[in-house]
Amino acid sequence: MNKTLFKHSNFLVKTLVGLVSQKASNYVNEDTVSSIWDKAKTLFAKFTKRKMT
Repeated sequence: MNKTLFKHSNFLVKTLVGLVSQKASNYVNEDTVSSIWDKAKTLFAKFTKRKMT
């Protein structure tokens, strides 16, 4: 990401982006992703049922 989006940024910006991405990676795990996916499927199912009836 530093080589593409922040190519001409300074050292502080690159360091902050690195720290934020490390923190975010701690919160993202299989359980949270599957939970969000299940909620999205449920929401999608509700919208499709309303349109069909």
